[in-house]
Amino acid sequence: MSYEFSEKIRQMILEEPYCGKCGRNSNAILEIHHCNGRTSNSVFNAVLLCKKCHDKVTMSKCEQTKFIKSTWESVQRNNPEYQITENDMEFFQLIAKKWGMELIDFMILI
Repeated sequence: MSYEFSEKIRQMILEEPYCGKCGRNSNAILEIHHCNGRTSNSVFNAVLLCKKCHDKVTMSKCEQTKFIKSTWESVQRNNPEYQITENDMEFFQLIAKKWGMELIDFMILI
């Protein structure tokens, strides 16, 4: 499965058109990146990056946490009616397991 982002997810991520790493705005070429590889098409696995940052992104645990938090904040600001989906919970469980954490501890982290 390729885990491409749906049009709805793409629109949610593009609502705040700046690079999640360096802050470049919509004047830069921006691309949607899978934070944890193509393991999920959850909105929380997506971050908008400029071409320059996307080409050299490493996605350390610290970076992933930052991007997941910023996506959460953006979703709350721009889509207050958004409900966490089963797909989102599966993504959170995947990351928690990868990091050797219980799901509740991961949720507190973000």
